[in-house]
Amino acid sequence: MQMYNGSSNVLGLMSGTSLDGMDAALVRFSEGDDVPWKLLEYRHFQYPKELLELVNKTFTSPDLLRDVDIAFAEWTIECIKITAQGSLHPIDLVGTHGQTIFHQPERKWTYQAGCMPYISTRIGIPVVTNFRIQDVLLGGQGAPLVPFGDMVLFGEYEAALNIGGFVNVSLGKPLLKEGVSAAFDICPANIVLNQFARELNADFDNNGEWAREGAINQWVLDELDS
Repeated sequence: MQMYNGSSNVLGLMSGTSLDGMDAALVRFSEGDDVPWKLLEYRHFQYPKELLELVNKTFTSPDLLRDVDIAFAEWTIECIKITAQGSLHPIDLVGTHGQTIFHQPERKWTYQAGCMPYISTRIGIPVVTNFRIQDVLLGGQGAPLVPFGDMVLFGEYEAALNIGGFVNVSLGKPLLKEGVSAAFDICPANIVLNQFARELNADFDNNGEWAREGAINQWVLDELDS
């Protein structure tokens, strides 16, 4: 990445498969510093109700892909503009993931809504998007940036386990700071738990309060440990 005067401020936008909103992190990357990155600002944007309903419909109605592409791109532009207007720091580059609609890496197929070329034109800032497709075509799981982030943030550990919409893990060799030997998805997580929460009239299990009331299935745990 080209640095402007030795550093660049990059805004990253991410909405996960659990559909709980958009996270926006503005990070400064600098050349020559002992710690080459610094979190400048963070914002969370709640999913608009109409867009959330459209995304959920699109999971079973592919004919709505064009509609959700445009709607999600417009929301992305709105999130970028709000962040830029309220920021004390200029934004040199934007990275936006889009919303995963279909993802079957074993079939080399993945689709993220909202990765529209006109986002850059509308905001006047260079944009990088559609991160998954090339990794999937090359035989990966479609999350090429996660292992690098785990290596930088959790380098002293042998592994990093992320429990998001899906569970994914990065394995070090043996430590993550020495490189990532493997990284892959394991199973659904919050995307399933949130569905159970909605049956109890909640968007999610706040602080895991309901989960704490459960009992460990020791037989399953022993099987997983064996």
